[in-house]
Amino acid sequence: MNLEDCGILKEDILNGVVKKLTEEFDQQELYQALQTASSRIEREAERIVTSKIAEKVDEMLSREFQPVDIWGDKVGGPTTISNIVERSLQNWWTATVGEDGKPVGRSHYGKKMPRAEYIMNGLITPEVRRLAEEDIRKVVSETKGQMSKQFQAALANIVRNAFR
Repeated sequence: MNLEDCGILKEDILNGVVKKLTEEFDQQELYQALQTASSRIEREAERIVTSKIAEKVDEMLSREFQPVDIWGDKVGGPTTISNIVERSLQNWWTATVGEDGKPVGRSHYGKKMPRAEYIMNGLITPEVRRLAEEDIRKVVSETKGQMSKQFQAALANIVRNAFR
């Protein structure tokens, strides 16, 4: 059951709200109320639309269908778009690539590796190297300061003993 079934029209509600607002508020307050209402309506509409879109996308991604080849013959069993995307990403991630990151065949003579290893080498290795170099510099500078103090103490000891 909705409001129209009860004889109440949306237009009547809007007219009543406008009339009440104009009776209760001055122009500045009406303007602020309009901005607040507009902002709230926009947020709620965006939430509803986003939710509906997400539902439709989830429905489309999980709906089963039968893949066919270019002649319309069935290929494999029923699947979903999510499964196809997952398999494609898995194949891409595990594809064999050369040192330049481009796919290579079996006859490639250079170094071959899975794409995941290539990406990790490109992203992780330089960062690990940078962090290791920073730690080594820090240890060397700390040790250098300690060695200087030890060297100074030893030299002072030698000089003291030499003049006794």
